[in-house]
Amino acid sequence: MAMRDENIQYLREQQATKVLQGFLQSKSVDIKLTAVAGLADISTDEEAEHTGTSEDVVQFLLSILDNALDDEEHDYKGWSGTEIVRGKVRNQLAYPPVAQLSDNSLEMMPIKKLLVEQGVLPLLTKGIQSDLEDEKTESIEALWRLSFCKENHPAFVENGELMDLVQKVKYDRQEKDSCRAAAEGILFQLRTELDRREKTQYWAKEFLKRVDFQRKAKIASSAKVKPTTEKTPTAVSQAGHVMLSYNWGHQPLVKKIHDQLVERGIKVWMDIKKMRGSTRTVHG
Repeated sequence: MAMRDENIQYLREQQATKVLQGFLQSKSVDIKLTAVAGLADISTDEEAEHTGTSEDVVQFLLSILDNALDDEEHDYKGWSGTEIVRGKVRNQLAYPPVAQLSDNSLEMMPIKKLLVEQGVLPLLTKGIQSDLEDEKTESIEALWRLSFCKENHPAFVENGELMDLVQKVKYDRQEKDSCRAAAEGILFQLRTELDRREKTQYWAKEFLKRVDFQRKAKIASSAKVKPTTEKTPTAVSQAGHVMLSYNWGHQPLVKKIHDQLVERGIKVWMDIKKMRGSTRTVHG
């Protein structure tokens, strides 16, 4: 009944939302999925926000979507990947229904953030590679809605496979106009983070070049001073430590820099637990 627009108001008046919420704790996958589906269709803004921000509901939805995407028939317990993304995940991203989602209200941002934190991006990455046109369309439009939450931007940009696919969809003239528009919208939302990442990668490469140059220079200088019969000290033994200070959203990239410095024999300090206080207190 909830799938028909003309029934929604009647179901709300009959307090069907409260009834369905009672089934969210069911141990039956079929019952729980039906309850989530009904709530996605008939909930008001406030009700949808309350339901959507439940970690249990989000994890449940994503597990169902994962199973459907991995199935040969793209189906899990009678629900297709397209139906799950369209009617369940996308309506969890922001309510009201799809046609009215353009405002992407601030109230819905926690839901978008929670979905990304719980691992929806790799699943939607699978979705946009689907050979089913509807599944692909629903997945990339869901990604577009997720991109409106700025706190999700680092996770988008760090997913190289996803970003390559979005770029491909945008410039592929054989793709549907709606898919290309969604891809362009994603890149527009991510433009600041993409620019920041590009600059960060450039300076990271420059930094490693400088480290290599200084290391080689010190080794060459040591070789000139010490007799050839003695063990020549390396630049590493003469050098101090390197402390990496960085924006928390860039941690994956900075970890790569850390690993490359360690490979070069350089001792590195790097905060990976959001330590507080002065550097003297933390590292002293």
